[in-house]
Amino acid sequence: MTSHIENRKDVYVVEQNTDMTEGKGTPIYFAWCLNPVTAERIAQGQGPMGTDAPVRKLMRFKIDGVWYVPMPLGQITPPTKSDEAHSKLHAEAEEIIDRLKAAGITPEEIEKVTKSAELRADARR
Repeated sequence: MTSHIENRKDVYVVEQNTDMTEGKGTPIYFAWCLNPVTAERIAQGQGPMGTDAPVRKLMRFKIDGVWYVPMPLGQITPPTKSDEAHSKLHAEAEEIIDRLKAAGITPEEIEKVTKSAELRADARR
């Protein structure tokens, strides 16, 4: 099945900032409007330090009955060392669970062991 653009229309977005004191943070869109007058009204006082937030005109596209808007991604937050360690631990645990299932241990038995280990860890804290 091939997708195609069925329709194109403007949309007006009100942009806030993650840093509402100085405006040095990441821009975020918080209101999507079909009318620029509506966007300007909503933008009043919504910028850093109570200024009017910027309004941007974007093009929206209808593809297979769903509206999409291309927009800047903003800042992607990289994982911390702790996040990476937890991800590795989670992947290792999933691997162990898969091996237990392959050995014939039921999901219910695995859940009991997991909950028991969590309770013991909570008791040690």
